[in-house]
Amino acid sequence: MMLGAIGVVFFLSNGLGWANTTVASTFALTLLFLRTPLIQAVGAWPTLISAQVAFDKLSSLELAEYQPSFAVADTLTDWQRLELEEVTYHYPNTAQGEGFQSRASQYDP
Repeated sequence: MMLGAIGVVFFLSNGLGWANTTVASTFALTLLFLRTPLIQAVGAWPTLISAQVAFDKLSSLELAEYQPSFAVADTLTDWQRLELEEVTYHYPNTAQGEGFQSRASQYDP
């Protein structure tokens, strides 16, 4: 597609006399140098859309805004193990299938 645009530039400059060959060559080189960043920007678009969906879900939680007065006490800095006993979560049924139940286990860092 980018090479087609360069062909159009040379056609318009030489065939229709819109610009001289020097200007067309400069424009063609500029397009070639911008080709990779433009392709990367277009490729990143789905990721940006996914990020927007995640941000929308976070904003729907209506969490309290950050305030410097939110105190966090780091009193448990020497823990070695996190264990949840008899904690379960049942995933709801969806259109794709039945939900299932997950049992929590332990976490050793």
